[in-house]
Amino acid sequence: LLNRSSDLIKVIVPPGVMVESQVASVFGEDKVTISETTIPNGPRITLRGANIFGTVKAKNPGKSWFTKFYG
Repeated sequence: LLNRSSDLIKVIVPPGVMVESQVASVFGEDKVTISETTIPNGPRITLRGANIFGTVKAKNPGKSWFTKFYG
């Protein structure tokens, strides 16, 4: 259950996990950017709560700047 105002909440989930957002945002944003590949009958995360003037993001882990630059 998320109840925040004027903050950034970042949820990083492993690939294959389905994320559903039921966050009520007032002058805020909730964004789910995960890979399209989810595991059938696999784990699911449901985000619920209220968000006022803040941002809630759910995403898969990305490469670090070090890995992107140096490979």
